[in-house]
Amino acid sequence: MHHGRKDLEAMEEYKQRFFAGFLQRAQLSLEEYVVFVKEREEKLRSYYEDTIQLKSDELVEIVMVDAAFIVLLLVIIAEGKMPECCRIFNRPYYISNIINDMFLLENQLPLFIIEDLFAKIEIRINSSSKKEADEGEKGQEDEEETKEGGGGEGKGRGDSFFMEFVKNRKIDHFLDCLWVCHLSSKKDSSVKKELQIPSRIPTATPLHQAGVKFAESSSTNLLDIEFKDGVLSIPHMFMGDYTETIYRNLLAFEQCHYCDDSWFTAYFCFMDQLINTPGDIDLLVECGIIENTLGDSLQAAKIFNSLA
Repeated sequence: MHHGRKDLEAMEEYKQRFFAGFLQRAQLSLEEYVVFVKEREEKLRSYYEDTIQLKSDELVEIVMVDAAFIVLLLVIIAEGKMPECCRIFNRPYYISNIINDMFLLENQLPLFIIEDLFAKIEIRINSSSKKEADEGEKGQEDEEETKEGGGGEGKGRGDSFFMEFVKNRKIDHFLDCLWVCHLSSKKDSSVKKELQIPSRIPTATPLHQAGVKFAESSSTNLLDIEFKDGVLSIPHMFMGDYTETIYRNLLAFEQCHYCDDSWFTAYFCFMDQLINTPGDIDLLVECGIIENTLGDSLQAAKIFNSLA
């Protein structure tokens, strides 16, 4: 949707490098790749609500470059070793910015293109470089991005759990996949719309003063909130530079496509009830519920209030 913007032209140069690197790694000819995308053009256009004004050749070229970029990016991250075409990663925060952009609602490429492309080509993941990357120290940017993308730290959850859950349902794109992974523990339940919730519950500080205890939940699923025996257990939530952007896009997507299962909407409305002042944030930080790297409790409170 942002194709052709002048302020994004610098990124196109990196995409072209990735494109050349992808064709080489995939052992795919340019002609084969053109045919591959053209065969899926009609289905591709059907995934977008508005009519795409681009001509056939223009759209095919954009999809070819973007799909190649995403596939090679995933392979490179899995291997943990940067080839020459990826000098982009030597610039601070570029990888975090790119991953953040990949979860914007208006940036989604239909996932079937990526899946079909992975099925067509053979790119072997260099296991030795992956092992070295796993054993090496992780950069702070990567660590924060992992936390933000997953809402929490993801401790104790295996990749196989998510893969099995995701595999059994149709996923439209990466943002949809992120939404589904968050809701994996809610797959057999729905939001109880008949539940009568007070128009306004007290915030965390007066609740705490009244004797309610706050505790970090053992669950790694952001939405597993429980109140039992006077203890309100809330899963750990990481707050950093990209928190608002990621969750704002998840909320927008949910409002468009999952109104009957609006778990994120319910979550942020609930947290907005609990949080009103920097003091409420400080209390939840002290209890281990919120990890705030923004350096400002007021800013964190405003994020919850504005999202709700």
